[in-house]
Amino acid sequence: MAALRPTNGRLEIRQTTQNTDMAQESLKDLSTEKLIEKEKKLKMAAGMLIGMLLVLFVLSVYLSIRQHKFNPLVAVAVALSATLPSTFSGIKQIRQEIDSRS
Repeated sequence: MAALRPTNGRLEIRQTTQNTDMAQESLKDLSTEKLIEKEKKLKMAAGMLIGMLLVLFVLSVYLSIRQHKFNPLVAVAVALSATLPSTFSGIKQIRQEIDSRS
């Protein structure tokens, strides 16, 4: 991921990387109750996202068929579904941390 940072009146682009070890460390610092709460929120958010994407996809396919032309919302639904694996990955990491404490 690139980040723009002002340096001496110029914008400088620097490459940044996301460190998964930092995420693991922050999970280790949280209490078990906070981890369970965070897991519940992520599961709820993932469920809502899945529901909204399904509705968007079904409606956009229906409109595409009814109007006899491609509806670009189909592409939006498919593109936004790419966020689901990272959400489930986060849930899995939290679950592993909770299980490691038991």
